[in-house]
This record gives sequence, C-alpha cells and structure tokens, in this order.
Amino acid sequence: MMSMLTLDKAKRSSAGMMMTGKVYSYTRFSTPGQAKGDSLRRQTKAAEDWAKTRGMALDTELTFHDAGLSAWTGENEAGALGLFRQAVKEGIVPPGSVLAVESFDRLSRQGIRKTQRLVEDIVELGVSIVTLTDGKLYDDAALDDPLASIMLILTASRAREESDMKSRRIGAAWANKRARAGEGHVLTKNGPSWLTLSDDRKTWTVDETKAEAVRRVYALALEGLGPKAIAGRLNDEGVPTLENSVGQATMWRSSTIQHLLQYSAVAGALTTNDRDTAKRQTVEGYFPAVVDAETYSTVQAMRSGAKLPKGRHAVDQTVKSVLAGLARCHLCDKSMSRVTKHGGKVVYLICDGARFRSGCTYHSVRYQPVVDALVADAERLTGMAEIAAGGPVLVDLQTVEEHISVTEDELGNLLDALARDPSPAIRERIRETEDSLDQMRAEARELGERAALSAGPMVAVRLERLRGALSAEPMDARAVNVALKACASKVIVDWQTGYLSVRWVHGGETSVMFAWREAED
Repeated sequence: MMSMLTLDKAKRSSAGMMMTGKVYSYTRFSTPGQAKGDSLRRQTKAAEDWAKTRGMALDTELTFHDAGLSAWTGENEAGALGLFRQAVKEGIVPPGSVLAVESFDRLSRQGIRKTQRLVEDIVELGVSIVTLTDGKLYDDAALDDPLASIMLILTASRAREESDMKSRRIGAAWANKRARAGEGHVLTKNGPSWLTLSDDRKTWTVDETKAEAVRRVYALALEGLGPKAIAGRLNDEGVPTLENSVGQATMWRSSTIQHLLQYSAVAGALTTNDRDTAKRQTVEGYFPAVVDAETYSTVQAMRSGAKLPKGRHAVDQTVKSVLAGLARCHLCDKSMSRVTKHGGKVVYLICDGARFRSGCTYHSVRYQPVVDALVADAERLTGMAEIAAGGPVLVDLQTVEEHISVTEDELGNLLDALARDPSPAIRERIRETEDSLDQMRAEARELGERAALSAGPMVAVRLERLRGALSAEPMDARAVNVALKACASKVIVDWQTGYLSVRWVHGGETSVMFAWREAED
C-alpha cells in the first residue's frame, strides 16, 4: 500500500513529470492469506500487458495496493484507493491517465449505487478506468453510453450478489461448525488468557486465579464503576494481571477493562468477524463460562444505557443522586444535575442547558419528591416494565425486517426496469432505494443488539434488583442508581406535567407522577 511518505515524495518530484497519461495499477485482495497465492502477481502483470498494447507507460514507482482490506465494507476507500484519488486531485497523477483494475469488484463490492458513485468520481477527476478481465475502458463517453452504464450496473450487482452469497455460505458453514462444536469439536485453538486447550484439542482448562480477576472486574462494574476506576481498584488491590498479545501486562489499564467488559468469551461464547462480509458469527457455550449469564447480561445492559462517568467522576464514585447520568430535561433532552441551595438544605434538579445558558428555560425541580415518587410507585413501575420486556423491540425489529423485504423486492423491480429503459429517473430511484435499504439495515442491526438484552428472564432479574434497591431502608443512592442504569436508558423529568418518564433499555416507557401539574397563566 502506498504510504503518505511515498505520496509526499511523489508530490515533490511531480514537477518533473511529463503531463501525459500514464497507467496506474490498483491491486487489492481482502485477506492477507491471498498474498501467498498468485493474486498480486496476476493483477500486476495484467496491468503491464494492457499498458503495452496501448503504447502507454505503466508507472512502476507510484503503485496503489490494498492488502487485507475489504471492498464489501468499503474499507479499501480509506486505504490506497483513497490515496490514489488524493494523488489525482493534487496533480501527482496527471489528467488523461488510466487506473487499471482486474475488475470492478476490486474497487467496490458495495452494490450498484456506491460503485457507480465511486467510478463516476474517479472519471470526473480526469482519469479513465480499465477493467483488465474484459479490456473495457470507462471514461466520460462510456458513462454517458446507456449500454456501458447497464454493463456497469450489472457488474456491480453481480459483485454484491457474490459477496452476499459468500456471507450466506459462511453462515451455513458456521451453522455446521456450531453443530460440531456441540459434539466436542474445537473450532480454533485461540482462546482467552484464562483458558488452556488440552493436548487432544477437546477440552479447555480454567486458570481459576485469572478467572477470579475477570469476575472481580464484573463485580466492580455491577457496583457502577467505570473502566478507569476498576483498573485503579485492581492495581490498588494487587490483583494479578492477564497476558496480552505481547506478554504479561505490568498493570491494569482502562483499555483492558473496556475489552473485558464487552468480551463475550467471559460468558462462554465464541464470536468471530469475517473481514469480507463484516458479519459476526457466535457459538454459544463454546468456552467454559467464568462469568454467569445474568451478570454478563446486566453489565451489557448498563453499558448500553446511561453513559459511564468520565474525567474525575470516573475515579470518584460518590453518587448522591439516584438519577445521576439518567435525568433528562423534557424540553431540550440535556442532562439534569443535582444542585444544592440554602446551605445544602434544599436539593434541586436543574437542566444543564439552562444552567449554562445554552437555550433552555430555567426551572428547578425539587429532588426529594422525585425520589419519593420512585419509591412509592416502585412495584407498578417495575411491573409495567417487566410486561413490556422484549415486546416493543421485537415488534420494531419485525416491522423493519418486513420493510427491508419489501424494499429489496422494489429494488429488484427497478433493476429490471432499468435494463429495459436506462433512464436517469430510474437510476436516481435506484440510488434512493439503496440509501433507504442502508438505513433500514443499520436500524435492524441496532434493534437486534437491543433485543439480545431484552430476554424476559434477564430483564426480570434486573428489575427485581431495582425493586430491592428502592425499598431498602435506609436508601443507598448509589445502589439505586446502579440498578436503574441496568434497566433504563434515561429518565425524562417533565416539570410542566409533573411526570417522570422512564425509558427502558429493553424497550417501552413507564410514567410516574412526582408533582401536581404546573398552573397555566
């Protein structure tokens, strides 16, 4: 891959370059393992041969190569392909040059719209593109030719379909591997540092000293401590560190804690990522679990809800408000902070947007009536939340998936129409439809992650913990705050109506009255 240093060096010497068109080779493969085969040599040799047949010079000093970067995710556009476009814009690659690629799928596998846009962007910079497998040249004239445009669309569609097919095949292969894993087959010898694989590759042995350190991390997370505070506590307690990629760590760091708190292996799951399809595959029960499912699920819910404390609050874990990090203003959705007045005798919740004069209306809400309302209505509050467990999220997910299916059918019809009538209007409809599909797929992924945290039994356990914290005497504000963060993403304080609205992590909302409605003027 061409580095920024190489690009700068080329720029300094570009003044002496003849401003005649040259051929520049762009090569790519998505997995580093392909470098061991014939992929790179084949792509480079084809560019050299094409340049000779056209009487053009192949620039062998300024080459662009992406190794191990996926065109399915567009990862390569931030690599050497992006540097090529920068070199064209800065005049290092002269106008009239040709970018030689084996086929369009080396540039992009992101579908019709994004491939078209990428090709058009490069051509509009004054550079043509040749696909070496068929010798077709794409320049301004070609992109205005309906037949050439259809060929580009069909090629981009086929490349996307091939990647999608690969994704489905990988899914089927993993389904088979999951079945074999249930029969005692080990899929990979690589495991977390607290596990050791037996010589016969059939069983894992747990190092209890290391496993206890992992459990300590999760126990502290359940107390509401952030990664920085947890690392500091472990270092103070002298808890042995874990190995990392370069050996035994010298101390606990917040980055290590951050990794452990989202590492599914602690609960026994193996999760892998495929670079070319960006799909995550999970095998439950693959490793021996060192953290129980309830604890892991609760921590994930806490992390997906309210933000963890940062700065000095990441170490100072004193919590005085049950709504710390959760209270939001109903007018501007900014945080509401606990503020004391009259020598600490009276406590209020006040919108930060008003306190710091960023546009919101100033109004103080007495803190104690809010707490009293949560305590008095705890049974109804948590009961309503438990009834809604998983339901709203799953309904939303099903609705989005249905919309995706309908839109995919619509896209197929548009492609058929474009083949019959290559009009700009249909092409624009295709772009808009693919944009809509991208947004819906992103929404489906987010809802899927939320659904995983919404399983009824797990939600019930978290809500029971919240009920217990609210009913404890004397009340521990920090315990209530931690339990509430495991269940809720925010609590909206509406001083105009006198209601709190608790937004649950697993979906749904429950309201509690804390004051009489404000009298209107």
